[in-house]
Amino acid sequence: MRLPNFSIYALDLLVYLRRTPDRLVTIHEVAQARGVSHNHMMKVAQRLRVLGYVCAVRGRGGGLRLGARPESIGLGDLIWQTGGGLTQEGHNGAGRPPCRLDTVMAEAAVAFRQALNRHTVADLAETSDIAALSSDVGRSTREAACGRVAA
Repeated sequence: MRLPNFSIYALDLLVYLRRTPDRLVTIHEVAQARGVSHNHMMKVAQRLRVLGYVCAVRGRGGGLRLGARPESIGLGDLIWQTGGGLTQEGHNGAGRPPCRLDTVMAEAAVAFRQALNRHTVADLAETSDIAALSSDVGRSTREAACGRVAA
């Protein structure tokens, strides 16, 4: 499975903030540390602010900090809210009633999200090198998180 870059950068930003709880962090700092454009990281930070995961302090000396407890941020919810969820458009075409496959795919999406929600940003910050995710866009998420090279 591959996640959109936007979801990976959102995870990246939240883990970065989790690992620096004693100070405000600038978007420039995170973007530079992760090799992401400033503008793209700004969009990610804005989305996370709207969702309540990040607090932004404006002005000189301002920056970002976590707006929610990392233990309360389920990975499934975060990934779905940043565009990385499973989507299934009816394969029958527009205007036709859903078929059995549509129902099966919807059930799978719910199960997948629930499985991801058993893990949190706090878990990710403690156990993996999220920086690998943003630097290995061409690799699968699992391979990048585990440090494996794709065959």
